[in-house]
Amino acid sequence: MQRSLSAGTDAAGLCLFDPIALPANFDGRLREDAAEALEELAAVGRLYWWDTGADGSYTLGLWVDEAMPPDLRQYARPLAQLPTFQVPGGRLYFTGIEYVFREDDAFLKKHPHMGHAADVPSGVYGFELYELEYPKGHDEEMLNRRLTPEERRVDAAMEIIQPVGVMLLIVATVLLFVLGPGSWATRVLPVAAVVLLVMRVSTRLPAYRRVAQVRRSMALEQPGYALVLRRIP
Repeated sequence: MQRSLSAGTDAAGLCLFDPIALPANFDGRLREDAAEALEELAAVGRLYWWDTGADGSYTLGLWVDEAMPPDLRQYARPLAQLPTFQVPGGRLYFTGIEYVFREDDAFLKKHPHMGHAADVPSGVYGFELYELEYPKGHDEEMLNRRLTPEERRVDAAMEIIQPVGVMLLIVATVLLFVLGPGSWATRVLPVAAVVLLVMRVSTRLPAYRRVAQVRRSMALEQPGYALVLRRIP
């Protein structure tokens, strides 16, 4: 059965690890020389990290002692394979590279959306990591199959309303400095208030919330990365 995890990074890097697999002095070493500490542990299968090429949010599908299903395997490109990967504490974390920890998880607790964990049987595993690349239009086709006609119309409208609204608000901000506070308050502020109201009301529509929920579900079902762990006796 697939388990889905999400993580975020502002340093263009992601990491998989069990805190118990890391040495007792890891948190201190990470502050002194993060690159060296991570590379040394990755070399012996006590964590694995990789460069994403960009900041952002990412999803990971996890399979333990079972194969990735064929409907996802067809899109998978091998990213890394390790002969051994240690999960002695039975708690596997998927986080941004800047949120790795041994004991001091204060930074992750402050930003809990930047990493999540799954319980797996403790042990040593063979490790296969894949990146999934879906064909152009795949997400949109899948989304359309799950939405009602009304929800599709709302989704299409929001794709126009949101960027146009943001652009108008930027223009309104610039005009504050051009026109001055007095003139801006009478000529621009009412329009800006209407734009904000439309954007706020639109995001509260039941159809829009349903679309957002479907998109979140799809992101987990169609992960950007996949990890297959096979326990070594």
